[in-house]
Amino acid sequence: MATELTWLGHAAFRLDSPGGKRIYVDPFLTGNPKTPKAEREPERCDLIVLTHGHGDHVGDTVAIHERLACPVVAQVELRGWLTSKGVADDGQAHSINKGGTVAVGSVKITLTNANDSTSTRTARMR
Repeated sequence: MATELTWLGHAAFRLDSPGGKRIYVDPFLTGNPKTPKAEREPERCDLIVLTHGHGDHVGDTVAIHERLACPVVAQVELRGWLTSKGVADDGQAHSINKGGTVAVGSVKITLTNANDSTSTRTARMR
C-alpha cells in the first residue's frame, strides 16, 4: 500500500502511511468551507506538522492536540506559541528550523524553504 494523501481544503492535508501512521499537515479544518464535515474532528492523529504560523495553517492544532494528545512539529517560534497554548512541552512539541530534520518516533520530517511569512498575530490564534 502506498502513502495516501487526502486534501482537506486550503493547505490542510491528511497523510496515511503504509505503516498505519496518520499525519495532519496544517490542520485548518473547522473554519474551512472545503473540509468535508466528516474530517472536521479527527478521531485519530499520530502527528501534526505545521508549515508556518498563519492562522489558516495552524487552524485546529491546539484542539486536536488537547483531544488526541498527538505530537506537533513546528518552527522554533511557533513551538513557543504552541506551548503557551497548552501543547505539552514534555516531548509533544518538537522544534525544527529550515533545512533541519526531526524524528518523531519512526517519522522523519525535514523542513525545506518556502517563501511565506510566519505570524501568530491573527484573530483566529488569540
